[in-house]
Amino acid sequence: MAEANDQLNAYVADVRRGPLLFHDHFADRPGGIAVFAPDTPEELAALKDPGTLAAWDLAIHPLIFAEGAIGFLFQIDYTMIAYRQRRLADLHAAYVASEAGQKNASRAPAPPAP
Repeated sequence: MAEANDQLNAYVADVRRGPLLFHDHFADRPGGIAVFAPDTPEELAALKDPGTLAAWDLAIHPLIFAEGAIGFLFQIDYTMIAYRQRRLADLHAAYVASEAGQKNASRAPAPPAP
């Protein structure tokens, strides 16, 4: 499992693959999931290069509604509203106030000066 986690982390760390929106590792078997928002044909080509995941069953699929980073957030919000009557903004507010949100806030780069 540790080796698989390292392999996925190396794959997602390659900035040639474009914006990385999400990734996680499976808890019950080696493997994981990642969501990218490639902006260029070069980024898409880099996604298709398995690199450290050469021995994996790598599946790359375009999404219908979650096209790009904003579309991904829209689809999360839409799904929460339509199927659970909740809002992404409410989840985000709870996250910002949480211990995990505070931990990540300390890791984030400072916003640019106005």
